[in-house]
Amino acid sequence: MSQIDPAIAAIEDFRNRNFAQAEALAQSLLTGGSTGPIVFDILGGSQSMQGKCLEALQTYTKALLAHPNDEGFWQGWRSVFARIGSNHLPDLQGSCRKLLPLRRAELGHPLLEVGLLKEGWELLEADIHRKDLRSSDPITSIPLYRQGQIYIPKNLLVYTHKDYVFPGLGDVFLFWRYFEALPTLAKEITLLLPKGMAGLAKHLPFEVVEELTSQKIQEFDSRLPMQLLPRRFGFQISLPPYVHPDPSLVEVWQERLASYPGLKVGICWRASATGRSTSPENFGRLLNIPRISFFSLLSHHPQAEADIQVLKGMGAITDLAPYLADWSETAAAVQCLDLVITVDTALANLCGAMGRTDWVIYPSPGLPEMRWCGTSWYPSIKVFTAAGVDGERGLEELWELTLELVKQELIQRINAAPTA
Repeated sequence: MSQIDPAIAAIEDFRNRNFAQAEALAQSLLTGGSTGPIVFDILGGSQSMQGKCLEALQTYTKALLAHPNDEGFWQGWRSVFARIGSNHLPDLQGSCRKLLPLRRAELGHPLLEVGLLKEGWELLEADIHRKDLRSSDPITSIPLYRQGQIYIPKNLLVYTHKDYVFPGLGDVFLFWRYFEALPTLAKEITLLLPKGMAGLAKHLPFEVVEELTSQKIQEFDSRLPMQLLPRRFGFQISLPPYVHPDPSLVEVWQERLASYPGLKVGICWRASATGRSTSPENFGRLLNIPRISFFSLLSHHPQAEADIQVLKGMGAITDLAPYLADWSETAAAVQCLDLVITVDTALANLCGAMGRTDWVIYPSPGLPEMRWCGTSWYPSIKVFTAAGVDGERGLEELWELTLELVKQELIQRINAAPTA
């Protein structure tokens, strides 16, 4: 009887979901010197399907070093990378460092997530410049150097580019820490912010606007996406608070909330990004905790009114949305609350930028996004994740498990607080 080719046998085992056997066969082929893509594919896939994420990470790292242009291996590597928690940070950093010479844009975010900020932003900035060459956007990045010489433009527009990394509202608060240093870049600065944010920046010593015509944009001597500011100013990160609410608005909010008893807690359960929102019912389980006054900070969302009715059916909550006309009002409200509990949204970034106590819910067993990793960007933030939980569980179950952790810690905080 002829012997079955081990590679064919491994493929058959994998197709039949005999992952342990497929892994053993693929491993023996790799040990024997076979480095073809199919061997790495079967080995990494089998390990991943068995939940052996660290082993799969090592396999995909070796695969990419042997086959750096294989998009399937990059997808596999990123998938297992996202499932590994921060308690394995040295393994994640080691894999990133091995792959760094490949100079792939796919490494940018992972490098930031494991704390290798300089290396990560170098790759992301290179990717930004590549996109610029293809961009039809009237706003185009112009580097602050020409022919190798430092170039100080007469007037500079700083903005957030929608096609680049970190283009969201929350990302503006992330980069806000660099705004006070902008006058070192040009003689005249104009900062273009998303709608509703300019009020928070009125103390800055340059022009801040929320709208510009295409003609006006073209008149600037140079234009710089704020996504490039971290590398312009280095990574000695300016710690919060660097966003400050209007004192007069804070006085109004102090008076507005003064009559509410107990711990004042703001909550937000919906975000604009897919996968970051949860149902009001999940947050509603917090409302029966005694000695807490809960406030909804969800505003300008199409489901806000319906969600509030659901929450009011589960417990006492005050809707602050009618007062949250812009981010200046939201910042003043946050300043007057004892705690904010929110999903990963712009509100979480605002709280972090203000240095306010904020619990961010990130229902994933893997590594959170860069800004939440170790919270070196936002020291006042505490991130609740499903780390250590079986990654095969559904998203809804992960939300429930993570919010249960939040509820238990909130109860402990109330029990530890002195009674009136």
